[in-house]
Amino acid sequence: MKLAFAAAAASIAVLAVSGPAPAKTAARKPDLTGVWIGWEKEDTPAQYRNTPYPNPPSFTAEGRKWSQYWGDPAHNLGVQCIPWGGPAGVTLSTSLFPMEIIQKDKQVTIINEFLSQTRRVYLDGRGHPQHLEKTWFGHSIGHWQGDTLVIDTIGVHHGPLNGSGTTVVSADAEPRMPYSESLRLTERLRVIDGGKILQDVLTIDDPAIYTQPFQQTRYWRRAPELDILEYVCSENRRPADEGFDPPAPK
Repeated sequence: MKLAFAAAAASIAVLAVSGPAPAKTAARKPDLTGVWIGWEKEDTPAQYRNTPYPNPPSFTAEGRKWSQYWGDPAHNLGVQCIPWGGPAGVTLSTSLFPMEIIQKDKQVTIINEFLSQTRRVYLDGRGHPQHLEKTWFGHSIGHWQGDTLVIDTIGVHHGPLNGSGTTVVSADAEPRMPYSESLRLTERLRVIDGGKILQDVLTIDDPAIYTQPFQQTRYWRRAPELDILEYVCSENRRPADEGFDPPAPK
């Protein structure tokens, strides 16, 4: 009897010391919140150079037609203050305009200073609406895979990925890269290098325009010294600089 009592007391003592097993906590998500900006081309570290568009592109006949269309200055969207890059244009990595990310549990908001472009990525488990109205930035839903935010975007207006008809940057000699309303954009967004660098791997899948999907990788550095400024395009229109001179009024 004494031995049984002693054994029970010992078991209770062990439980009291060790306590219940700690509950498992969800893995902490990386912090994407903040202002990010690309580098000047000549200052870009070799490991953080953006992937160029494929050249020559794998155009379908329709894609070739639209590439020529968007190469004509008469079809310049920028001169009309219309965002020309679609959802991928909001995450354009340049040294000219910073990008801000606001991360919440159920939504990530991406704001580019250029044209005050804004995307909302819903993380609350919803799917894409069955009857989706086409918009310039489409409809984005996302989920976490470990430390990577995976974003799926559909429902866009057609347009050019890399500008339309401008004549003020060196990349204008490259083919215009159109996309159609059938575009599906997949992005894998994560922070690397101790949170100092943002990486986005984009997959452009648009069978109406390209014979096969292609990928781009873009990089930004964290820029806490910068703020996103107001950009009101209609108050600063420069059509001649944008490659399109409208006819003089009669």
